[in-house]
Amino acid sequence: MSAAARTLGGTISLTKANVSQLLQYRLVLLLYGLRQVLNPLLYMAVWWAVAGDGDVAGFRQGDVVIYYIVFMGVAHFTWATGYGQLANLIRLGRLSPHLMRPMNPIWVAVSGDLAAKLSAAVMLVPIWVAMYLILRPQFDFQWLNVALFVPSVVLAASLSFVAGACLGLTAFWVTKPGPFFNVWYNVAFAVGGQVAPVALLPGAIKALAVVLPFRYTLGFPIEVFIGSLDSAELALGFALQAFWIAFGLALMRALWRSGIKQYQAVGA
Repeated sequence: MSAAARTLGGTISLTKANVSQLLQYRLVLLLYGLRQVLNPLLYMAVWWAVAGDGDVAGFRQGDVVIYYIVFMGVAHFTWATGYGQLANLIRLGRLSPHLMRPMNPIWVAVSGDLAAKLSAAVMLVPIWVAMYLILRPQFDFQWLNVALFVPSVVLAASLSFVAGACLGLTAFWVTKPGPFFNVWYNVAFAVGGQVAPVALLPGAIKALAVVLPFRYTLGFPIEVFIGSLDSAELALGFALQAFWIAFGLALMRALWRSGIKQYQAVGA
């Protein structure tokens, strides 16, 4: 069996084990689900009121509703937990046993990330469906947009995980990498498509948001689904997703190689 096959098999096995463990904490998953719904509802209400009977930057009330319903799903599946897992492994000395195993510890974080997403989805999918049925937004459904939406979400989740892993690996050098993550989260909140669709941002900030990686972890897949982008914008978006993933992977590899050389913690 090749190394890649062993890594894939190990990741799948760890993911299954983590899902079984997480499903025991149903109340925690329910509370997480409520949080994932209440925040988008607040943003939706604000922009619904702003749009009124007309539109704002081309977004009508129905567009705002479908944007934030899709946002709920995209935000869940692209939120990366790898930051906390890697940072804790390093800070608490728990990385040491994993270094003796045949699978890179980063794949342990990947399995934990996948398990968290799959476990919480059990609670969230019925809520998303209910939200759509209750609000009934008018929406021009296009199969091409759906077909492009799937890879855009996969790429967004990959970029989000790689960014989180890079932030988590800073624990090799600092005892509290949390502030780095807070900076990432706050900038993503402002320009990534969370507090408002990127199209509604002021000119200079919007131009900056199009270039930076934050939009491509959240806002871009939503824009793909609702069909607010033309072919040139789609091509640019996918190209920038790929670029930032490649950049992040190179940075993650450099951080890992440099950090592991000086890692001296002992733990179990």
